[in-house]
Formats: sequence, C-alpha cells, structure tokens
Amino acid sequence: MKTHTNQWVIKVKKMDITEGDIYIKTNRIAYDKAIKELSPNAFKLWSYMSSNQNDYTFALSKEHVLNTINISHGTYMTIKSELIDKGYLLREDGDYYIFYEMPPDMTEEERKKHGIIAYEKGENRKMRARELKRLTDESNRKPNITCETIYIER
Repeated sequence: MKTHTNQWVIKVKKMDITEGDIYIKTNRIAYDKAIKELSPNAFKLWSYMSSNQNDYTFALSKEHVLNTINISHGTYMTIKSELIDKGYLLREDGDYYIFYEMPPDMTEEERKKHGIIAYEKGENRKMRARELKRLTDESNRKPNITCETIYIER
C-alpha cells in the first residue's frame, strides 16, 4: 500500500461475531453526511437511533439516552432539536416521530409542516431547544405559564 507522509495505515480488528451478537449496519454516505453536519453530541444521538434496523419502532426513553450517550438533559433537548432542524427526525403526530438515517428532500411547505427551521448565521440552537420544549409541553397539555411581578417606584 502506497501512502503519503500525512497518512497512517490502519488495520481494523473487530470482535468475533457469535450467535446473538448485534452489529450495526449504516449507509456510508448517510454516515459521512451526519458526521460532517451534526454537532458531536447530535451525532451521538444520530448513531444511537441509526443503530436500529429499518422500520424498527421503539419508545425513546430520555433517561436511557442520557445514560447511554452520557449527556445532560439540556444537551438532549438541544440535540433533539438539531436533528429535527436538519431533517433527520420528523414529527408526524403528537409524540410520534420518524428518524431518517439520511434526511429526505422536502419542499419548503413540507419542511414547515415538520417544524424544520432554517437557521440564520449566528442563531442560537438553545433557543430552538427551549421552543421545542414549550411545544412539547403544550402538546402534552401541560401549562407553560410564567408569571412575573413588576414593581414600579413612584
């Protein structure tokens, strides 16, 4: 194998596959796109979701995700909204989402239907996470009201 001075030669050694072992199959093009455009923590969540078989349906447990990929609650909300904003996770109805290993091509109308926001340069993703939490609270019919008392000096 011919190499250049800036290259390393790597030989991959994987564990032996025994009956009952689970291996992850991921489309290489989808993997390369996700690792380039997602933040490191969003890529962790993408990996967590893409490790499942096609058309597999599961109930996503926030606590399980937090412990499995070692992130905080705030980070979870931020990266969940990042996956939504970039078209990997699309809300269909209520708490039902579809995860796409590779975001589908969509019209602007379809993007709006699924709550996908195109960020302007410098926009804050944490603000989007708070907005997602507010919408989730509303969809679960939980009140999300803040009261503030203002004192006026005379």
